[in-house]
Amino acid sequence: MAKSPYAELPEPLKSNLPALFASYPDLCETSPSSWFVWTDGKSKEHISSVCHAAMCYDGNGWDDMITAVPKDDELSLEYLRMLIRGPFRSMSDLIKLDRVGKNYFLHIMSLGKWPANVLMNFCIASRIPIEFHFMLSNWYARCEKGFDPTLAWLLTYSYGTKFGEKKQFDYRSFDIAHPGHMWIDPASNWTNILYGTFERPSRAFKTHPHDARPTNVIWGKSKDYGRLMTMTDDEIASFYTRPIQVIEPPPPPPPKVVKKKQIYINPFAQPAPQPEQPPLGLVGQIQAMVAEDNFWAGVNNQPIELAPLNWALEVPVQNAPQPHLGPVHEPEDDFDDEPPEGWFDDDPD
Repeated sequence: MAKSPYAELPEPLKSNLPALFASYPDLCETSPSSWFVWTDGKSKEHISSVCHAAMCYDGNGWDDMITAVPKDDELSLEYLRMLIRGPFRSMSDLIKLDRVGKNYFLHIMSLGKWPANVLMNFCIASRIPIEFHFMLSNWYARCEKGFDPTLAWLLTYSYGTKFGEKKQFDYRSFDIAHPGHMWIDPASNWTNILYGTFERPSRAFKTHPHDARPTNVIWGKSKDYGRLMTMTDDEIASFYTRPIQVIEPPPPPPPKVVKKKQIYINPFAQPAPQPEQPPLGLVGQIQAMVAEDNFWAGVNNQPIELAPLNWALEVPVQNAPQPHLGPVHEPEDDFDDEPPEGWFDDDPD
């Protein structure tokens, strides 16, 4: 009998995760939220809810929270990692993207260390793959171009979404079809989001869960969006000092150098140069002279076959007259002789 994947989990994970996972196929834009909280063996769960608003009314004293991650495609998971590494990096040690079998979930720990409004903002941000999955391809395209992942998301968000369509505007509209279901708004200060800085964090969720709302206030307010609407993505990247940084693949390793054996080509069949030898004595010098005379005598008596001179006709030249390689006697210079007639013309002047 196969062992249950929940067998070794602590309570209340063992009793609550099956219901959470069972809701995954039904989570959608109209009911995107499933989560539960627990402490000291007691828990409270919410399955297929419209949003996370009920967090405010669950009472205090909760230590841990599990919220749903029904989308397990790589784009969705990488978006969640961007949240943890980027805007919420100051809380990253209290967030664990975990799974049982093929089902992923977010485990949010130590709720006494979480400002209530920051916790709710993170939960809303984690639902983007459920409610606005069609935006992730545009986000990924900007990441591939070299934009900072967090800025790439802000740029993507700023184009807005068309009501009733899984489609974005082709201009920077800041118009989101479901504004209450987006973790930022047009006036959010992008600098705070890029640097992971919270403004006006509330009291801890464990002690003051009612402080979870309003939530988007944690990013502060800015009027920059009025300027951003007229700027290109590249100009905005420069404006926030987040220039494009395309990750280049590493250069291929240099080809392995194979040492080739040096070959000496002697076109006239002469012996290859030999390494220097120590000076010869008198007897050795005489023997070397005799050997050299014998060599040249042999060369002078050997026929030489030359390559064709006319490649177009391809007529081999064989048994051509051989050059005389013996001593050459040149005439002595005699500058007193008159030059032959016809060497110089008459001087016209």
